Amino acid sequence: MSSEFWLGVLQTGIGSGLGFMFGIGAFHYQLHKQSNKEKKEDWRAILDALNRLTMSAGANIEALANSKRQLIDDLKPEVETMKRAVSECYDTPLAERKSKILSLISTSEALRHFYMSLPKNSVMPPPDFSEYSSLGKNMPALTLFVHRAMGMMVEINDQIDSRNTLIAEHSRENGTGEGMTAEHVVYYTTMLADKGEAIYEHTDFALDFWRLVIDQVKAYITAKAKGEHYLAFEFVPMAEKAMPKEELFPLMRGQLVSFDG
Repeated sequence: MSSEFWLGVLQTGIGSGLGFMFGIGAFHYQLHKQSNKEKKEDWRAILDALNRLTMSAGANIEALANSKRQLIDDLKPEVETMKRAVSECYDTPLAERKSKILSLISTSEALRHFYMSLPKNSVMPPPDFSEYSSLGKNMPALTLFVHRAMGMMVEINDQIDSRNTLIAEHSRENGTGEGMTAEHVVYYTTMLADKGEAIYEHTDFALDFWRLVIDQVKAYITAKAKGEHYLAFEFVPMAEKAMPKEELFPLMRGQLVSFDG
């Protein structure tokens, strides 16, 4: 009777021990499975953020390229012409400046785009950096590229706003019937030329930084996202023609990271 009792205890103990071990094993397996699932979900979320970043860069490049090809390319030579005319005014002694101002006015009257207001660029915001911040160690310069590109977009639209306001003020003052003083002619011309120059320079800067964003994301995603759904931006001929012909920020491009496939 005693031996049967202890045998029962032993069997119960073995059964409980095996059950406990199997329970621990199942718990660890489930934990590992859950961890892998969460990692996969995190990766998919990061991939989604990179896809949206590519969409943002592509949309902003297209907006800038349209503006450049339709308006800014025509504005640029007229801005350069007026900057030269203004410089000649400032370089001429005050007593002899009147003839230069008359020449400046005559030159401006022959221009078509210098006093034309510009529409602001539409801007597609990129995803928040926090959505792909875990990739900072892989692509440390990516955040800087995005920040600089967006900063240029904001600056362009601010300059367009300011320039359009100046054009409206110039038109209002010039339409009073009393004409405009020589000082105001030089003032408006100087300001409009400077803002026009800032607009076309910052447009090229923004295009170059968005190109860096596209190139960096493409380098990472084609190497690390094989078999996954991802977006790739291809330059259409119009956008390709609008891109700066030379690398404006070679030191920035030197920070691009390449990846083994």
